[in-house]
Amino acid sequence: MKAFVRHKGNTNFTSTACLQLNRKKKVYLSYVDKAGDPGLTNSPTRYFALAGVVVHELRWKDVLDALIEFRRDMRRRFGLKLREEIHAAPFIRNPGVLSRIPKHQRLEIIRRFADALASIQDINSVMVLIDKLSKPQDYDVFENAWRVLIQRFENTIRWQNFPGYGSGYHNIPLTYAIEDSNLRDSSSSLFLQAADLCAFLLFQKVVPSKYMGRKGGRNYFGPLSPIVCRHAAPNDPNGIVRL
Repeated sequence: MKAFVRHKGNTNFTSTACLQLNRKKKVYLSYVDKAGDPGLTNSPTRYFALAGVVVHELRWKDVLDALIEFRRDMRRRFGLKLREEIHAAPFIRNPGVLSRIPKHQRLEIIRRFADALASIQDINSVMVLIDKLSKPQDYDVFENAWRVLIQRFENTIRWQNFPGYGSGYHNIPLTYAIEDSNLRDSSSSLFLQAADLCAFLLFQKVVPSKYMGRKGGRNYFGPLSPIVCRHAAPNDPNGIVRL
């Protein structure tokens, strides 16, 4: 089966993989979002990024509770309602009704969100970054990014490298993914909002916007270091899979 999708819109994705050890199934969920444009011709961006936030099924509720507590804290501090989405890029530059929260405070929410994710021991993030500059015209940016991310997701499970396991990765066929990626609206999922934040900060690390550049946006990726799955790219100092 193919564990990646061909849809190139603005929707977010979830995928599921399963590993059976000693007759006990270990199921992991991956929530994925993108940053940048996947096109090669007349594209507004040189880079395309995917970030997947991975959580074990038995830790899903604990992680959700931690995300809800973070959002409650943001409501107390800044008046950000729990039902209001943190969609990082428009949250900063085109916030709509959220413009009631001053821009510097919205940026602080982004920073605090990264800190909150870094404090959760039960999640990992697989990061993929494609530099489109030297790619041939027939190179499918979106599909290759997804292929590699799902490979790393599955291989990390295969080699038992998510929290508490060892090390190693390979470019091998998929055998553990048990569900095709499916589309979801991130406004209804705190996990997808977390993936969106990871993708946004990865993109800002390489090409920060003018505002993020003035505010040290390249450095906002750093706090995510504790949750980056370095087994996916052991030779990269930041654990980023680069293509």
